[in-house]
Amino acid sequence: MGTDSDPMAVVDARLRVRGVAGLRVVDASVMPRIVSGNTNAPTLMIAEKAARMILEDRAAAISPHSLRGRQVSATQPQRYARSADLFEKACKVIPGGVNSTARAVWSGWDPHPLYVESGKGAHVTDVDGNTYIAYLLGLGPMILGHRPEAITKAVVEAIETHGTVFAMPMEAETTLANKIIAAIPSVERVRLCNTGTEAVIYALRLARTFTGRQKVIRFEGMYHAFSDGVYWTKPPSLDK
Repeated sequence: MGTDSDPMAVVDARLRVRGVAGLRVVDASVMPRIVSGNTNAPTLMIAEKAARMILEDRAAAISPHSLRGRQVSATQPQRYARSADLFEKACKVIPGGVNSTARAVWSGWDPHPLYVESGKGAHVTDVDGNTYIAYLLGLGPMILGHRPEAITKAVVEAIETHGTVFAMPMEAETTLANKIIAAIPSVERVRLCNTGTEAVIYALRLARTFTGRQKVIRFEGMYHAFSDGVYWTKPPSLDK
């Protein structure tokens, strides 16, 4: 077990549930500090209790990455020749060949990621002509599928009528916020963000300010956005 003096974590444990890693309490010192105070004892006690229960059967922990295996492009390279070629070219000018570690080789895209040519409805087609069911859906925003006609038309019309980015307020922001509040009873106010990382940063800052607590619990090995305070140890190693 860790102590309050640990610079990064108090608890490091793994869950017995397949594909889910353990809990870790993160010291707020690794995040921008806007509040001060001591470690919150109840939070620490909850994490330690969970760790004691989990560590009784640590050997049963299974990393989600250990279940993936190598993707089909490693066994049938001829079907993905153009993706392989594009990845080789990308590696010469883009670190790691991709603009997100979620698409990197070490995140499971072994030996290379698949390059998409287009998407329509519930399917995407790669540059080699292979078609797939689009479970990824752009990590969420394509919930209605790729290129739905009504939304595509509305987006094009908005750009042609108003423009793209102004870095200034527009009435549409308030309209959207009101629609979100009306749709979700628990929401009282809305802060619109460009990325999930930005949203998590705001949420952590607000929670720490409101509670006065200095530590937060995160799931070991899971993705909690890309900021330094919550991104480390993804994916976890089973021997640590």
